[in-house]
Amino acid sequence: TAPVGGKVEIPALRGYKSLIDGKTVVCFGDSLFGMYRGDDSAPAFVAQETGATVHNVGFGGCRMATHYLDGYKAFSMWALAKAIAEDDWTDQDAQAASGSAYFPEQLELLKSIDFSKVDMAVIHYGTNDFAAASDSYQIDNEADPDDYTTLCGALRYSLDKLLGAYPQLRIFVSLPCYRYWTGD
Repeated sequence: TAPVGGKVEIPALRGYKSLIDGKTVVCFGDSLFGMYRGDDSAPAFVAQETGATVHNVGFGGCRMATHYLDGYKAFSMWALAKAIAEDDWTDQDAQAASGSAYFPEQLELLKSIDFSKVDMAVIHYGTNDFAAASDSYQIDNEADPDDYTTLCGALRYSLDKLLGAYPQLRIFVSLPCYRYWTGD
């Protein structure tokens, strides 16, 4: 549909009471969320169209699994899930200034969320995990299902941490976009 007043409208949804109207949703992700935090972002669109309160806590450049760079490592999904579940932000506080310029602000937003009142979480990581696949990175580790150095292990670890601490959460996993580098 054509943008109206800078916002996209879906005519079929006008006047429709959303199933998530009044709910609180937290969107975790890499640059597909983190680099787009304004009114034209996917989380903002969801809020606009559904009546939900949607928090975008994406951190661009990060992975579901462990990142090898400080400034990004503490913002991998597994590390955020651990910090949320244990209410310990030590690693994130120490690395926020080493990440992208907006990381400190995003971190403060994330720390301000009361997860006991969050209804849903969306997890959308993966493109950076796939880009790392060429540097001896593993997608999964059959010997250790919760190996957070792998994409699948980090997802399992994150789900266990979040649901263990906040069993009311409904978690939606947005399958990662496959990414492949061919030289330059």
